[in-house]
Amino acid sequence: MKRWIIGIGLLLVAAYLAVLSVERHNLQLTARYVKGFTPIPELNTFVETSPRLDLGVKKLPHAVLLLHGWSASPQEFEVLITQLKAQGIPYYAPQLTGFGLDDLHLLRSIKTSDWLRDAIYSYDLLAAVAQEVSVVGHSNGGVLAIWIAQHRPVKHLILSSPNLAVSKEDKIYKTALRTPVIAQIIEFCLPVFAKPKRALNPRLKQADTASFRYPTLPIKSLVALWLLQDKADIDKANFQDLTVLYGKFDQDVDIPAVLAGFDRQRIPYNAIGYQQAAHNLLQSKDRFNVSDDILEVLEEE
Repeated sequence: MKRWIIGIGLLLVAAYLAVLSVERHNLQLTARYVKGFTPIPELNTFVETSPRLDLGVKKLPHAVLLLHGWSASPQEFEVLITQLKAQGIPYYAPQLTGFGLDDLHLLRSIKTSDWLRDAIYSYDLLAAVAQEVSVVGHSNGGVLAIWIAQHRPVKHLILSSPNLAVSKEDKIYKTALRTPVIAQIIEFCLPVFAKPKRALNPRLKQADTASFRYPTLPIKSLVALWLLQDKADIDKANFQDLTVLYGKFDQDVDIPAVLAGFDRQRIPYNAIGYQQAAHNLLQSKDRFNVSDDILEVLEEE
């Protein structure tokens, strides 16, 4: 009986090793094949596979790209979109990879390159139909907006609560998730975590309107979020003007550190703070003022 069990066990191990060998061989075939194409390392893709678009129409003078934040969706721009429509300003608000779905399966294996591809391809889509493109990015979308401006010309670069510097409370977590071994242990023990509920100023309660936003997220997506911060370099960005919008009670981003960084790099910008807002400006009590201010910038020549 024991020999029979041992025999079955050895057979299963042999079968498993054979499957791994076939998988490794097939992956190596693909790796060798793709080496024949022109890589774009930062995007984990190739020049030959990039999207193409030509609608054969006369280009619009100006269009706006709207990039939503981490865990959210294009819905967070709803108030601004209504005003853009009223003013006849063309726009595109893509859904970034992994978000807005009915489960978290894509975010369990997300890479920063996935969001970078979303951002640059969306810009190129608008650039195919507009002579100039402005970019409005909220939170993580603000980081993507800066990265776009490092690779493409941007007219008005508008950053809403740009997630360029983590809050003081989150620094310890960012450090832990970027430390070998510790990061792997955390990911194994807590693959999906619940977003912390920040204690807001009493007068801000009930300020947020209903908006799609995941209450829990895979740790992998948080690691990708913080890795993305390292790719944004405002000093290399190409834009006509820069506007930074922020809530006075933001507890998710260290806004003073963000502005101080721009000052150190001698980057000219216009900053607008809102007294009745925390991180999510576009769903705050000040959301209509925020949208009005964004429109005012977009309508400038």
